[in-house]
Amino acid sequence: MMDRKYSPCFLGNGIDAVLIGNTGSMTPERVAGLERCYWYKSDCYYPSRIRVLPMPHRRISLPNYRPNEEDQWYELAPLSHCWYEVYLPGTRGPRPLIGSEQRFSSHDATLLTRATYEGVMVEVRTYLHACHPLLVERYRASRPVRWRFYLAPGVWQEDELEPMPFTFLTARAGPLPQFHYRLEDLEGIQAMVVRGSIEAWGFQGKAAWVDCVGQEASRYVLVVDGKETREPRTADELIALLEEKDPEELYRAHAQAWAGYWADGATVEIPDPDLQRSYSFSLYQFKASQNPRSGGLPVNNLRATWSSHIFWDAMFIHLALVGAGHLPEGEAACAFLECTATAAEEAARAYGARGLKWEWEVTHDGRPAYGALRHLTHQVHNNASYSQMLWHQIQFSGDRSLVDRYYPLLRGIAEFFLTGVVQEASGEVDLRPVVGVHEHASLVRREAATLAGCIRALQNAATAARLLGRDLPFAQRCEAMAERLRPLLDQLFAGGVLRAHAGTDEVNFGCLVPFFPMAIYPPDDPRTLATARAYLSRNANPVHGLVGHGMGWRGPREGFPWAAGWLAAVLALAGEADTAWEVLARTKVAMNAFGGMAEKVDDHGRWNMQYFNTAQAAVCIGIHSLLLQERGDALAVLPRVPSGWDRCRFSGLMLGPLKISAEWERGEGVTACHVRNAGATKTKRRILVNDRAVEITLGPGDARRIV
Repeated sequence: MMDRKYSPCFLGNGIDAVLIGNTGSMTPERVAGLERCYWYKSDCYYPSRIRVLPMPHRRISLPNYRPNEEDQWYELAPLSHCWYEVYLPGTRGPRPLIGSEQRFSSHDATLLTRATYEGVMVEVRTYLHACHPLLVERYRASRPVRWRFYLAPGVWQEDELEPMPFTFLTARAGPLPQFHYRLEDLEGIQAMVVRGSIEAWGFQGKAAWVDCVGQEASRYVLVVDGKETREPRTADELIALLEEKDPEELYRAHAQAWAGYWADGATVEIPDPDLQRSYSFSLYQFKASQNPRSGGLPVNNLRATWSSHIFWDAMFIHLALVGAGHLPEGEAACAFLECTATAAEEAARAYGARGLKWEWEVTHDGRPAYGALRHLTHQVHNNASYSQMLWHQIQFSGDRSLVDRYYPLLRGIAEFFLTGVVQEASGEVDLRPVVGVHEHASLVRREAATLAGCIRALQNAATAARLLGRDLPFAQRCEAMAERLRPLLDQLFAGGVLRAHAGTDEVNFGCLVPFFPMAIYPPDDPRTLATARAYLSRNANPVHGLVGHGMGWRGPREGFPWAAGWLAAVLALAGEADTAWEVLARTKVAMNAFGGMAEKVDDHGRWNMQYFNTAQAAVCIGIHSLLLQERGDALAVLPRVPSGWDRCRFSGLMLGPLKISAEWERGEGVTACHVRNAGATKTKRRILVNDRAVEITLGPGDARRIV
């Protein structure tokens, strides 16, 4: 963990990722004690013959678990890093950095840095191109200077945790320095193009440098590997592109790509500048870290977890995206499940079951990312979350053709639960002991999240089969088993509060899952609010008021903003708007300068990483739940607004295929409400606005003003 002297800014285009420090370029400081500012690609792994120490071995303690020297970890290889120095005429040595101010624009994914060096002010505009593997840095100084730009392959400082990743490396000096590298069978090229009055070049250790003089300069860095299916342009073609394209033209293509993403999505304005900033940055980050080829939605931007589709975290991010109207990104995320289905089939067989089972964390090609934590093969509620992802995509798109497309996956997940998780003996039904949400190595019986997920996965498959009018015996089998499992979930209630699993009084994060998103119990069920309140009171961090989820080995006193966001959604749906808003506000202690959030925060305010997609998605969902809600067969617009709000507005938020826009003011209520059917079929719905119900019927593309 680290204190927050500054927040490196995450830039990504789905395949490439960099962290930019307080200079406007990369810096060697470690981020959150685990990472430095590097360039890496979403599926460039360390070669198998280079031993990388798995980071969690240093962070976690699991009963009965010992690291195995043969354990395989698929971590991303840090490929490159770059930085710069500023020199003044008549002085010796680079000017020291005194301080900087930074502003990130989510809408064009551009970072503006105003850095104060001794004797000179520097402004840097930085972006990672949306369409090309190009890091662009444009510089302007307050007086003529000598710029020195550096490019170096691999890690900043080779050590046991971060070895040099390359199996082969050659360098070429000159005004256009290049490095040719190999990661076993993968070859690539790194190059640096400097635009300005170039005067000198050379090497300093492993780093190539280029000097130019003047008040302005531009530096382009590119990292291109040799797989044609991954990168459509060669390094030479990209360098030629930089020769022929005006810098502004290059920027316009980048900005246009991001403008297309934002044009299809929602806008939300809430009366809290910190949560507003986090909401906007989060929707940027979900896109910036989603692989455009596999569709995978990663848990965060760290090298160990950026390339993978991590157990149920993808469901958080997917629901935040489709709720904000980003349906193409949601469909791409579901495509990840399609392209890894073969691996899921093999994993189910290995588990002694039929159907489809995705391991706890899976790389793009279907491999378990962390073979070391073998007990997590028994954590199966992630598969129910994938069923919900598929179902949410069907619901929000309103596209019935997706029912046919996703049915093999929905059926496969249900079949896995029927044959690998559900157990029958002597006419009684139960669940196989599993790893719970605490990720503890010991197995538990009748875990709440797994039970609810199993019921929902069976119901989803049955509903899809009936919509298609086929496979009805399987649908009947799923429906019958879901009904038989429901009493087991009911039995976990004690004193009106849902317990984590059989034989415990613990109330953890998994206890919220049956209420949302699995929706086994409706929001107005008194047990919903009772469980949410019990969870809040039992897991509150005593210093920061954040919410932990009883993860066992992570420690009871650490705060988890992603659990807080999910709890806020449950509270909002149960009508507790003020408490939901208070819980969301508490997550700000985990927020960095740009709106990213940590996974966890300890009693001293220290966090373990700066960009945790799961936390950000959960907070977005909590915000959405305050603005739009399902109320039985009705859609409620701003049903209960936190008492501290004066006004709010949103445009393009979705529930099902309907896009809603509304404005609200204290004392006036909802002053404007507009509904549009973004689906492909006619939709009938009751809309609740200002305690008034309006029945609407909208054809595809039709719209209606309610207020």
